[in-house]
Amino acid sequence: MAYFVSDVVENLDLKPILSVYEAEERGFPPYHPVMMTKVLVYGCCIGVASSRKIERRLVEDVAFRVLAANNTPDFRTIADFRKRHLKALRRLFVEILRLCQESGLVKLGHVALDGTKMKANGSKRKAMSYERMGEEEKRLQGYNCQAAVDGEHQIVVAAEVVQQTNDSGQSVPLIEQLVAHGAPSLRRPAWTPATSAAIPLRTKRGHAVYSRRKAIVEPVFGQIKHGRGVRQFLLRGIEKVRAEWALICMGHNLLKLWRVSATGPPLLLPAAA
Repeated sequence: MAYFVSDVVENLDLKPILSVYEAEERGFPPYHPVMMTKVLVYGCCIGVASSRKIERRLVEDVAFRVLAANNTPDFRTIADFRKRHLKALRRLFVEILRLCQESGLVKLGHVALDGTKMKANGSKRKAMSYERMGEEEKRLQGYNCQAAVDGEHQIVVAAEVVQQTNDSGQSVPLIEQLVAHGAPSLRRPAWTPATSAAIPLRTKRGHAVYSRRKAIVEPVFGQIKHGRGVRQFLLRGIEKVRAEWALICMGHNLLKLWRVSATGPPLLLPAAA
């Protein structure tokens, strides 16, 4: 898995990350950005996202040591790198999704949408007023993490995070993401969120198709939460959480891609630009 991640990252478009250092008069940082990206991506795949846990794995875990070429950045360096390049790292979700499409793992014949709750990261020691405490308590109930999953190989083709407690009306943003990711045949649904759930149930065939949703999406959430142990966000703030959720889903897709490549013909990776 580690060698696969290394090969994939080597062939991704990392210009948004590398260009930051090309314009830096003081030169490159002590740890190469590509190496740091490999470590973070591998951590996303196996459910090790905490910078402190990664720091420990860089000493104890052979796979991490291979990816880091025996470099041992501390947790602050890892956290700072992720924070500085979070927007660019979020785009890796799209990069990996395109690899999945090129490998035939995405058909878009049956795409199911659903949401799951994930705990937020909140400080237990921060002093605040009683009113503010009530607001914070509501926020800490968690985020509503949405995913659109292709039914062929359970690849996440769109991911979003909202603070609304229910899933009503969340289909439109996910479909718009699908179109942006290269699925122009999909269009915004003509029905309203309030009636969208009822339409498929009008026919037996529609009911059968709609009932597949749990069998497509729920295993993905199960693999993320129980298989990889990702049940709580590390970052704070809705935009950072959205980026973290995209990275979590990217890790899921990359695992699927690795498993297919491990049992099938070698994956032909496009050369880095």
